[in-house]
Amino acid sequence: MNGSENEGNRLEAEITRRGFEGAYFQLEARSGEQLLMAQLQNTASTPDLSVGRRVAFSFHAEDAVLLVEG
Repeated sequence: MNGSENEGNRLEAEITRRGFEGAYFQLEARSGEQLLMAQLQNTASTPDLSVGRRVAFSFHAEDAVLLVEG
């Protein structure tokens, strides 16, 4: 969803939920047993990110934030 297609930090996922929050929307997606979440700006150029669509999340390692349950 963000970053370069050639990066090693890439997760294939399926969108399971999309919620709107004004100028932004929240996505939830599943990659195996992992839940991925993203907040994106809602613009006229935003691609079709509907529930059920397969997407790839990619990111730079220095931009990653991991939250541990508990």
